[in-house]
Amino acid sequence: MLKSFFQSLGSLSPYRDGPLSRTVREHRVLFFLVVFGLISALSVLLSFMLRFEWSWLRDDPRWHAWRWQMLAVAVPVRLTLFYVFGMHKVSWRFASMRDLPPLIYATLIGSLIITAGLYLPHQASIRAPC
Repeated sequence: MLKSFFQSLGSLSPYRDGPLSRTVREHRVLFFLVVFGLISALSVLLSFMLRFEWSWLRDDPRWHAWRWQMLAVAVPVRLTLFYVFGMHKVSWRFASMRDLPPLIYATLIGSLIITAGLYLPHQASIRAPC
């Protein structure tokens, strides 16, 4: 029984033509969207935890609304820019320095768009009418 279990784990190896590696290769873009979407969402939630020192877990409606707004803006922007910059084509197993500039550009441009998308409408709503 253990032998068959370890043989099935061996089929997950990227060197073999196992069912998981074959499925990932066939649906590479979908796999990319799911994994990078989860990583983006997790990074947003983790940044909230670190920045607000867990205070956003309390029942304060401001943090709940802000967190969902941030997720709704950040995840699609990151996924779109990573796709545009070709991050889904990179074999992360063999990533090199050549793959670093597009990753940095996508991250920086995404951060600027996210900041503008969240900060500017918020500032416009606080301004007093003239």
